[in-house]
Amino acid sequence: MTSNSNPKTWWLLISLAFISASALSTGCTPTDDNGSQDEDPTVLLEDMGSTPEDMGEDVTPDQGEPPTEDMGTPEEDMAPAVPLTYYGDIKPILNQTCEGCHVQDGAGPYQLDDYASVVEHIDIAMMAIQRGDMPPWSPDPECRNFKGERLITEAQVAKLEQWIEDGMLEGDSSDWEEPIGGMTIAPADLVGRQNGAYTPSETRVDDYHCFLMDVTFPEDTFVTGTNVIPGNDQLVHHANLFLINPTNAERVVELQDQDDDAGYTCFGDAGINQTSIIGAWVPGATPIFTPEDTAIVIPEGSRLVLQVHYNSLYTDPVPIESEVHLYTTDTTPSRRARALPMANLTFEVPPGEKESVHDFTITNSSDEDWTIIGTAPHLHLLASKVKVDVIRKDDELEDTCLVDIPDWDFNWQQEYRFRDDEWVTVRPGDKVRLTCVFDNSPENQPIVDGQQLPPETITWGGKTNDEMCLNFLVLLQDYDPTLTQGPLCSPFKTCRSDCEDPYAVGCIFNCATVEQDCGECLLFGAQDCANRYCRRELRPATSCLLTCAQGAQTGGDIDACLTAECPDEYVALEDCLRPYIEQGLCNQDISECNVEF
Repeated sequence: MTSNSNPKTWWLLISLAFISASALSTGCTPTDDNGSQDEDPTVLLEDMGSTPEDMGEDVTPDQGEPPTEDMGTPEEDMAPAVPLTYYGDIKPILNQTCEGCHVQDGAGPYQLDDYASVVEHIDIAMMAIQRGDMPPWSPDPECRNFKGERLITEAQVAKLEQWIEDGMLEGDSSDWEEPIGGMTIAPADLVGRQNGAYTPSETRVDDYHCFLMDVTFPEDTFVTGTNVIPGNDQLVHHANLFLINPTNAERVVELQDQDDDAGYTCFGDAGINQTSIIGAWVPGATPIFTPEDTAIVIPEGSRLVLQVHYNSLYTDPVPIESEVHLYTTDTTPSRRARALPMANLTFEVPPGEKESVHDFTITNSSDEDWTIIGTAPHLHLLASKVKVDVIRKDDELEDTCLVDIPDWDFNWQQEYRFRDDEWVTVRPGDKVRLTCVFDNSPENQPIVDGQQLPPETITWGGKTNDEMCLNFLVLLQDYDPTLTQGPLCSPFKTCRSDCEDPYAVGCIFNCATVEQDCGECLLFGAQDCANRYCRRELRPATSCLLTCAQGAQTGGDIDACLTAECPDEYVALEDCLRPYIEQGLCNQDISECNVEF
């Protein structure tokens, strides 16, 4: 595990965004980095938003017609209640909530997909269900509902309890039918493989490793679905699939060539900047597909890196080979899907503070609506709550909750996909607010070598014992096939040549937003240059700069945002930084960006 407290890493840690964890214990029980384990390992069913819709609430069996006066007294004529059975009443509940993991060779520590297994393990499963620990689902449904949510109703719990009380009758297998509308997965169009099997470390319980997949892209490719095949459900904790810009493809080749083993060591990202996540796997996950007429656009010459988190606390390491399956279309889509990151890089959590609240907002500073189809918060071990909501510019419109997790658990984070008829529009001028709450009290500190650590000041950082306040918005954008992808920052060069003053900070910032990977590289390069030469002017402008830069990632106007939000600080930063840009002294900070100021 490597340490990285540089703010550049926020753009990369996606997944973690998605998914940086959904835990193993003998396959499925969540564990923290110190090897602690929740009681009673039971059910894990992770869903990335592409399974059939919500389970709903089961109705009780028909008890017959109510008695009438002509039928005599209720005591004499009412039919007895029909006992519940496994196939008629219980199998549908467990199929929706447990069988994503608890099958043979699945991530769960035991099976719950047949009658004999359920009878054997129902007691331990019910303890977790009655405590509310299982099935695992963190978001508050009062905020909104999501695709594939794993909510079990009080009526369903009562039905399980009644079935046990009735004697756990099996019933007739013909009473169970597979749900209509289940996902049928066709063979993948492209398959990426790692450069040989990898055996996780025997000395590190948590082993993070990256693999350059052998699939290549000789032309622009439209990906409509991704599926990660972990190779071993019980050892793989989660996996993130990163898209590497063509300009940086050779760098990941070098990283892999430097390691004698398969792949190379990494943590949190693919080991380099300018990467974005396009897929992930957690136990119980199904393939992730884009909406109709939408694709992930992979530029010609790009590469894919799979970052895998192995956990060997309960399973002995063995050689593992993972694969990446891609589903593509030859039809040019009208929309593309992408992850829009928003991160609070400047929070500070005092030692001992039990409820430290930190809000961060970005503004849609473009002239286009954002169409949000999902969201994925990412925080670490000291976080206790997280909420993401839209603050409307128009006071007559109600604010919109995107996700609310009142009891954050690092081990159960994932991407949450909105229902198809509940996508959220963020209009120009609307703000998206990210609220992170941290518990830095003495009793909430990690235990290392049997000793609980004392609380310390917590800030942004890439280490597990650092913290993050990060969220990804899954965004749909119109796709213009006439825009050439080309080498990194090619659109920036064209845009800058059209500026009235190409050395103006506003011109550089705005042109950097034309391309996401270039924007990440240039904007943080400019920040590094300002930190070297204009630290006094940068400090008061940092918060405003981060807010405006992140809100302009879809082509918004950073210059206008800074002028409106912090005009005095912006002018001071511009006056200090411009001479260094004109003299080329900032070029050393953007050497990886394929361009010079």
